Amino acid sequence: MPFASVPRGTMKTMTTLSAPMQKLLEAFRFWREAPKVEEAPKIHVDEIAAKVAAFYEKVRNIVDYHDEHLLRKRFIVRTLKRRLMMAPGEDFAEALLKEIIRAGHLPNDAIPQGKIVEVQALIDGMRVVTDRLRGQNPRNAKMLEAWLIEIAANAIEENLVPAAGENMLFNLAFATMRDDIAVSGAALTETDIGLALFIALQRTLFYVDDDQLGYRLFAFIAPQWKMLPPEESERVAMELPSLKSRIDAAITSRHLASFEKLCNRYNTAFFLIGDIVEEYKTVDAFTGLLQDEAALRSAIERMYARRFERERRRLHRLAFFSVLSFLLSKIAVALAVEIPIETYLTGRFSLLQTTLNVLFPPFLMLLIVAGIRLPGKGNIAQATGLAVDMVYEEKPRRYFIVIPKRHGIIGAAVIYGAYLALFVSLVLAAGVKIKNRARELSVAAERPTVASFILDLFIFPFITVGQWIISGLAKFNVLVLAMNA
Repeated sequence: MPFASVPRGTMKTMTTLSAPMQKLLEAFRFWREAPKVEEAPKIHVDEIAAKVAAFYEKVRNIVDYHDEHLLRKRFIVRTLKRRLMMAPGEDFAEALLKEIIRAGHLPNDAIPQGKIVEVQALIDGMRVVTDRLRGQNPRNAKMLEAWLIEIAANAIEENLVPAAGENMLFNLAFATMRDDIAVSGAALTETDIGLALFIALQRTLFYVDDDQLGYRLFAFIAPQWKMLPPEESERVAMELPSLKSRIDAAITSRHLASFEKLCNRYNTAFFLIGDIVEEYKTVDAFTGLLQDEAALRSAIERMYARRFERERRRLHRLAFFSVLSFLLSKIAVALAVEIPIETYLTGRFSLLQTTLNVLFPPFLMLLIVAGIRLPGKGNIAQATGLAVDMVYEEKPRRYFIVIPKRHGIIGAAVIYGAYLALFVSLVLAAGVKIKNRARELSVAAERPTVASFILDLFIFPFITVGQWIISGLAKFNVLVLAMNA
């Protein structure tokens, strides 16, 4: 992507950097100048077994496609649950790590053997809290134990794949926006605003799912859980139900959509700064870049071009696997459910209708992804300008968030009434269809009554609407599409 040349010569000093950027520079210096760890023995797995396991995971990921960090985390969750069930009292960190490597989620001969001890400590910390939880016997103990497994799996993934660059980027974004946010439409405390911004930035910058988000909030609120002495584990176990309720409430808050909308507007600028942080290997080179605004603009434009091409490839890959996943899942549903039921009820099945039912959801998904477009060339100037403004303190910015009001009681009643009428119509139409099927063997005439007449008068409109909806669903099979999604 061609860019106009930028005249050089606009020199900056470190005092002109914004306060969040100065903190990032300090963290960058600590990161790059940290003493190198001596070469340690690495974990090795059999190459053939690793290729077989990795092939299985790739096939599985076609059916359930996600970004790499989510795939790795979900694999750790599945494996950790299985290991805890098979060997509840044993040390299995080494076996767990080897499974992760065999599946292709971590490189072979790259993870230090010292990680075995660290991962086992995380597992032991989870076990300590779980044991205390069982002793207290709360009503939702099973649910809390399952949640702790998710927490431990995310902690293991974070331990194995440290994200120093992500942490610096998040701290920069949070510090840049936190003190300059103005919220209207809702009475939020400073704590509420900080928590909502934390969640919104995690989702828009790193695409975390709710499990990862729950772990990061948990680690922020109770960071000591990883190395708990016995007396502290009792306290954490007692506080766990209320802590989880607090985290769940924060993750599902109705205010988050407005915060995420704001963060989505500015995340590209933070992405570009993060790309520069990852590219520069020495403190002197990075400091020199920050002191030359023209050079910084040129570097940001280069990062934008690189990210644009990477996102374009990622979008094509995501579209391909999403359509393929829809197609495979629809074929499975047709073979396992639709064809047997249709054959049982009608004695035959329509190949044409089944083919259309199988192809329609993937085709609809294909139309959706085909309509997605990346930003045009004009976006680069805006993104570069935003990124430069965030680096220097000369142009402070206010971030305005408007929280939409809740629907009134009448509006909510109308919406819920419409939903109720829709599902009542579907149930009545399905019931009438079954009743008519049951009458096929009857030869006696049905005697009308006044009560049945009045009842038919009221429910006939619902039955008509339900029959119309069912006929449309049979044609396009939208319900199965929704279940596949």
